[in-house]
Amino acid sequence: MQINKPRELLRLRIALIIGALLVLAFMAADLMLLPSSMYELYIFDRLLLQFPIILVVVVLSFWRRFIQHRAYIFAGLLIALSYSNYWLIWVCWEEHSFIFPYEGTILYAFFCVFALGIAFKLALAANVINILGFFGVNVGCAGLW
Repeated sequence: MQINKPRELLRLRIALIIGALLVLAFMAADLMLLPSSMYELYIFDRLLLQFPIILVVVVLSFWRRFIQHRAYIFAGLLIALSYSNYWLIWVCWEEHSFIFPYEGTILYAFFCVFALGIAFKLALAANVINILGFFGVNVGCAGLW
């Protein structure tokens, strides 16, 4: 199937920008849940880790071979966002004894698979990697290692 490359690139860039804006929008809700002592950590994760990860992918979308490699780039985006969230969950537990909600990590998977269109096999592989990280965070937070 032949795709209209300029139109597909525009659609993907818009989806990425919407995703970045959603990360920023969820910050308001998350900050209401967090103790004020954790604001700096949370803002660091969202603005200096997750937001730049998305912006790197937006910049990569201007690479002339982006369309051919987009599935792998988006799978990498999914893994990078999930693991930056796992880092936040881990630090919240270790330093503040606070259980940060995990649901946002699931939203990353839905967004990358459905809005960005990661193929099933690649999405499955990326999510197996993410599930392993999720188990690692849970085992670590439970003090089992």
